[in-house]
Amino acid sequence: MGLFDAFNPFKLAKQVVNGIRQSMMGQINLLETAVKAPIQAMVQQVVGGVWVGEGADAFVEQCTKLFIPQTEHITSSTRSIYGGIGKAMEIMEAADKKSLGFATNLEDIFRGIYK
Repeated sequence: MGLFDAFNPFKLAKQVVNGIRQSMMGQINLLETAVKAPIQAMVQQVVGGVWVGEGADAFVEQCTKLFIPQTEHITSSTRSIYGGIGKAMEIMEAADKKSLGFATNLEDIFRGIYK
């Protein structure tokens, strides 16, 4: 066990960021299942004839031209951010491993000097 094994703030940061990423996916799933899917089902019912008239047409238009595309934009953007954070974590992890390797090498050098 090296000198730097006991203290690695990156591990804590990684756990926090992974928790945030999980929350992001939870919010995406919630938006898709609790909001978007029921609205799509309502639109299908209205198109199927459950509700007819100008109000029904306006409802379908607002949902299909505004609401549903906006929810898709939100989920797409959030997925993109989620992926970007994942890539950033990979880069940080690689840098952390590299710097830990340098620190371990220094530790070995100093142990050799101060035996």
